[in-house]
Amino acid sequence: MAKRTHCPAGHPYSGDNLRVYPSGMRRCLACEKTKHLRLKTSLERFEDKFIPEPNSGCWLWTASVWNRYGQFGVANKSHRAHRVSWQLYRGPIPAGLCVLHKCDVPTCVNPNHLFLGTQTDNVADMMKKGRHVSGNAGNHGNHARGERAGQTRLTESSVRSMRTEFNAGFKNGAALARKYEISESQARRVISGESWAWLNGH
Repeated sequence: MAKRTHCPAGHPYSGDNLRVYPSGMRRCLACEKTKHLRLKTSLERFEDKFIPEPNSGCWLWTASVWNRYGQFGVANKSHRAHRVSWQLYRGPIPAGLCVLHKCDVPTCVNPNHLFLGTQTDNVADMMKKGRHVSGNAGNHGNHARGERAGQTRLTESSVRSMRTEFNAGFKNGAALARKYEISESQARRVISGESWAWLNGH
């Protein structure tokens, strides 16, 4: 029987493209190279970028974050990671709808913690969860603290996320400071519990 001149993929068994093993088996080097250089799918890349938080069930985004939300690149464009999560695990997002968080953790990308809603739903959800502060806040004898303080970049959910990531050994203080766009000294105070102390143990 004549030997095959091409591999099953159509590459020629010749020259630098052929490896012959002592057993007589021939291997196409072009196919081996393609196999090793195969690009990860969007789902594979996405699942490399979060860690599950065992207590809450949140999938905490560990890659790029902008304005408190995870960012994920698709086709050379940056998208909010929780929206990508919905598309990967649930399907297309109908026009005009938002992807909202049940857990109120902006860096969470667990599809079970997400739901679809209109912008009106989004505002109502924000009001219900107390993430809206009116212009008269602070005039009732209570000092604003945490995310209700106008100058903070952090929320209670992001503080919990920071502490979870630090305790899991995934990021150090400097890396967390860059991720959440705060100073390293502020990150140290958050991690140690010196600031946002009322969340300690929660």
